[in-house]
Amino acid sequence: MSGSKNSGFTLFEVLIAMVILAIGIIALLTLQLHGMRSIRHSAYQSEALIMATELADIMRANPPRSGQPNPYRFTFNAAGGSVPAPKQCYTAVCTPQEFAAFSIGEWQERLQQAFPEASAVVCVDDTPQATREWDCTASDNSRTMAIKIGWRSAGASATAPPQLVLHVMPGGT
Repeated sequence: MSGSKNSGFTLFEVLIAMVILAIGIIALLTLQLHGMRSIRHSAYQSEALIMATELADIMRANPPRSGQPNPYRFTFNAAGGSVPAPKQCYTAVCTPQEFAAFSIGEWQERLQQAFPEASAVVCVDDTPQATREWDCTASDNSRTMAIKIGWRSAGASATAPPQLVLHVMPGGT
């Protein structure tokens, strides 16, 4: 039996087995990395939806007064520095315009803390879901407000479209 050709594994067979095992481990690690990115993206999506809904509730609770400019129209870039401090409405009596500025300032601070390089636009937009762009298509008779939120995610360009667009019908606009 000492002359048998099938007496054990050859070095070549062991090498092939190790390559197959390495490919499997790399595939599992890639799958794990993709899963972690998906979880992070889902967490950002959920947080953005919560924040957009909160801002929509603020807009509905304190609608702009007729004859006054809409205080809820703004463009915000969190990478641009600090948020301007409006009048503190916790300790002082505020007008509806001052309360709107106060609420927006607090909202922008939380957005800046929660998202990497966040941007937000609130504007009048006739087709916020159809275009999914930062630009707004406002018409004079439209009352549809769009809350658009975006953040820098892995692999996204600086000019990426907003990741979340929520349209709102506030009273009084």
